[in-house]
Amino acid sequence: MMKDTRIIDLSKTDYSDATICDEINLIHKSKMQEILDVWHKLYSQCDNRSVLLENDTDEVHSVHNTISIFGSRGAGKTTFLLSFLKRIKDEDKKGELLLLNRIDPTHIENKQHTFINVLASIQNAINELDNSRNKGCVNRKYSEGRLQLNEYYTRILKALPFIDGIGKEKVYDEWEDEEYISLNGMERANASNNMERNFHLYIQTALKYLDKKCVVIPFDDIDTDFQKGFEVLEVIRKFLTTPQIITVITGDLELYSKLVRRSKWIFFDKEFLNKEINYGKHSKEEFSEMIDQLENQYLMKILKPENRILLGTIKEYMEDPNFEIEVKINE
Repeated sequence: MMKDTRIIDLSKTDYSDATICDEINLIHKSKMQEILDVWHKLYSQCDNRSVLLENDTDEVHSVHNTISIFGSRGAGKTTFLLSFLKRIKDEDKKGELLLLNRIDPTHIENKQHTFINVLASIQNAINELDNSRNKGCVNRKYSEGRLQLNEYYTRILKALPFIDGIGKEKVYDEWEDEEYISLNGMERANASNNMERNFHLYIQTALKYLDKKCVVIPFDDIDTDFQKGFEVLEVIRKFLTTPQIITVITGDLELYSKLVRRSKWIFFDKEFLNKEINYGKHSKEEFSEMIDQLENQYLMKILKPENRILLGTIKEYMEDPNFEIEVKINE
């Protein structure tokens, strides 16, 4: 039986940094087909561009189209991600993808919120594509679409102060001023209540305007930054819920688990736990099981098991008798 061979070509790169690999160099070749199958399934669901209407009274249809690439440190997650992004870009013959630059939370300033980073990336991509296509020419069709886009974008900006980590901690401090309440406060509160709907409308209008099918947002190693990691998960859970956005994230599943558990334990302070254990006759194990359930429910919702790709280590591949790795030093 012929062995499945991979070639690590050190004559071209020392692989000290993540790089795009072709099929023969990619260690996780079988996993590439696996992730492409998941991608094609999610991508096919982006066909309906009229997902939501401005005067629609129904609730927003929220979905979490997130592809998760899990592996231990050094398993080649970033290389796999970059290679996958190149594959779907090469497949996109009609130019229907709005593929954003990879977002690495460790490179985001602490004061910059992840949702603002995502929104700025989308808006920047729209501006660049718009300028490239129109080249400064006035076109009624495009100008009307731009006005509609600006309307939804403005609504989102008004709601930003109500998002945790963006606005003031006490957002109603200025509400003692009756004029402020009548002119700004209630409008912003209403925009906040409709944030998810407005973001759906914004994405839907932007894609129609740009003649695109979906937005792809790659997040890399969000689990390595505890401060930003859970914030990214919350942005995916609360806002990136339109069928026309597909997110791709990498990381270690155990670290994601710790991020979620840490966020849930915060609600149980030491004084409360002591009272529940001493007077409520509850055990520590009960609270631990409760956290386990909350963690599982959270991760199952936004990182669906059927959309998870698990990468093995080189050691695991080398233990497979039908697999071998060759190293090329020079020509």
